[in-house]
Amino acid sequence: MGIYINDERKLFSLTTENTEYAFCIDNEGLVRHLYWGDKINSPEDFDIPMLTEVSTNDPVYEITKEEYPVYGGLRYKENCLKVSFEDKTRDIVYKYIGHCINENELVINLKDAHYNIEIDLHYIVLEDVDLIERYTVVKNNEEEDLAIENIASGQVHIPHENLTFRNTHGYWGAEQQMFTQKVNYGKIYFENRKGISGHNHNPYFILDKDATETTGEVYFGALKLTGNFKGVVEQTPYGETLVQMGINDFDFSKYIFP
Repeated sequence: MGIYINDERKLFSLTTENTEYAFCIDNEGLVRHLYWGDKINSPEDFDIPMLTEVSTNDPVYEITKEEYPVYGGLRYKENCLKVSFEDKTRDIVYKYIGHCINENELVINLKDAHYNIEIDLHYIVLEDVDLIERYTVVKNNEEEDLAIENIASGQVHIPHENLTFRNTHGYWGAEQQMFTQKVNYGKIYFENRKGISGHNHNPYFILDKDATETTGEVYFGALKLTGNFKGVVEQTPYGETLVQMGINDFDFSKYIFP
């Protein structure tokens, strides 16, 4: 089975035939991304350095590569979940409460420190096809309604800068026109607002580091969604590139009832 867990260190590693994906629960209680790349032989050797703020402009919540950053606290980066509680509070303070495994699926259980809502991060390891599938379930156990303003499947972190982004564009009758774009500082948004995946952009990303047809590093992911979607690619000031994909928050509001 391609799931390795070190309970003492709260370290999780997912392996497919050729790749490895690792994250942990760090000293701040955040679900911190550690690694995505070629398979390694000793996941127990992953270093988990203690993070401290660089300055008052770079708090630890800003510099941590979170698997599922939420809106709240000293976070100014892209977030995967933004909600509004009945009392108009908008911050989420998640805490790790445990995990479970069901065959080839790992579930990380998070819970808000103040409100009775749960966030379950699901990771399905598809070893034979070299893929990892991710999705998130938000549960409202409050007596009042919970309004979701923004929600994404997750965020991935690539340890490179100056990558090349590839996707397609087009109009009716001229779909699937490939384009490339250099990733630099700033953000690249690709989305659809027409209720379907569409021909203007498609819900996937391909990022490469000077790759050719036969050599180089290539990272890719696709969103299993047929409706409105939004993707973000950002080269951060901290030596990495992040990608986030989820439901488009354009004209979007979702209520979860108790």
